[in-house]
Amino acid sequence: MSTWIEKDSAAAKAAKRDDARAGDHRTNGGSSDTEAKLFAVMPMGPAGVCVVTIVTPVAYWPKTARNAVASKAAVRSGLAIIMRSLRFVPCGLLLAADLCLPSADMARGRLFNPGNALSTLACKMGMSDRAKQKGLKMQFAYQLDGTKLRRMEQSEALEAALWIDLYRPLPAQSAAVEALGVEVPTLEDMEEIEISNRLYREDKTDVMTVVLPGLSTTKAQMAGPVTFILSPTRLVTVRHHAPRPFETYPERADKTGMGCASPDHVFLGLIDEIIARLADLLEGVSKGLDEVSGKVFQSNGTPKSPTVLQAALEKVGREGDLVGKVRLALLTVERALGFYIQGVTERGRSDKIKVTVKAMTRDIQALEVHSDFLSQRVGLASDATLGMINLSQNITVRIVSVVAVLFLPPTLIASVYGMNFVHMPELPKVWGYPFALVLMVASALVTYLYFKWKKWL
Repeated sequence: MSTWIEKDSAAAKAAKRDDARAGDHRTNGGSSDTEAKLFAVMPMGPAGVCVVTIVTPVAYWPKTARNAVASKAAVRSGLAIIMRSLRFVPCGLLLAADLCLPSADMARGRLFNPGNALSTLACKMGMSDRAKQKGLKMQFAYQLDGTKLRRMEQSEALEAALWIDLYRPLPAQSAAVEALGVEVPTLEDMEEIEISNRLYREDKTDVMTVVLPGLSTTKAQMAGPVTFILSPTRLVTVRHHAPRPFETYPERADKTGMGCASPDHVFLGLIDEIIARLADLLEGVSKGLDEVSGKVFQSNGTPKSPTVLQAALEKVGREGDLVGKVRLALLTVERALGFYIQGVTERGRSDKIKVTVKAMTRDIQALEVHSDFLSQRVGLASDATLGMINLSQNITVRIVSVVAVLFLPPTLIASVYGMNFVHMPELPKVWGYPFALVLMVASALVTYLYFKWKKWL
């Protein structure tokens, strides 16, 4: 069930074609007339979809049930009832998504596209975050609306977009952007290590690739490449993971210092949002290290349990990994801004842009110093945690060693009286056995008191 026709006449033709191809519908309890009538209401919108999704199974049940009783094939017909009814549920859901598309597309009799329909449904219902986390291919286009950015509908032409954000783009979405004269790089191109492949200028278009921390499709923390394609008419961003600034910036684009009146302003606003996000991540790392230090260094007179120390070490490792991702992001963003400011100088753009870029560069350099400091803290916390683990292990080993030493004198006494000599004076005596036991206990007690005096226990 790959495509469904959306117009009335097409629905009727589809119903007739299904009848011709499977003429036993009426014999086996189906109702092609009911199908055609129900499909005819599809262009009514969500109400029509509800009819298709809910009424169709209900319409099938009575007649099929009567035929099942008449033919005395209850089991087989019962399964047929269930299968014929349930197959309309996913159909109705997909049609609901497709009917969210603009009516102009429906008027052209466009075939159903599940990927585009689900993307549009997610955008209109404000579900872009969940859609990204589930790995849907998304395309967002933004247009200047007064002083704010407005998300464009799918029916609007991309030529009017000021910023096009491609998230794991489909080939059709990449082709639509390339039709505007913008070459969309692949993930392999974006992952190239050479600086010449990450930062270059083609005609009047700057292509800058940075590495930013974000979430993968499985909600795991990762660092991935993000490409900024900046032309005089629009900004195009290409990414295959979900950095948070791309979700928060559109809502507050007009509140940034540069605003969002041009592609350069949008680019600098995004960079400013990215820098702020990296600063937040470093602040979170600092708080996490403070928490670990409190658990490891603060002592209440009792040794730390191995579970607590292991959890602290794991947390330190995660914080250190995040610091590394942020440090890499700061490095690549600083290089991108350095490349961008060269183009600004060559093209003689406004001094306000130069001042803003210099301020951002100073912020990045300050964050780099702070990230280096946090890296040292990560090393200190890691060494301290490992030291506490070693101390805990040493305490255990010391206790085992002391217990072994306590039993050495009794073992020596037992070994002496276990020798098979003929003349051993204590052996025939009645008090020989109690004497040996008391001697062994006394030797162990003396050894224990000596260790306590030396404070080895």
